[in-house]
Amino acid sequence: MMRREKRARRHFKRMRFPPFDDEEPPIDYVD
Repeated sequence: MMRREKRARRHFKRMRFPPFDDEEPPIDYVD
């Protein structure tokens, strides 16, 4: 379970950059 979360977190972190770059950072589904 921990391993899967770590992998998902890294994916979201890299995915929340292109879509939201000029708007507020979508830090809602990451934490």
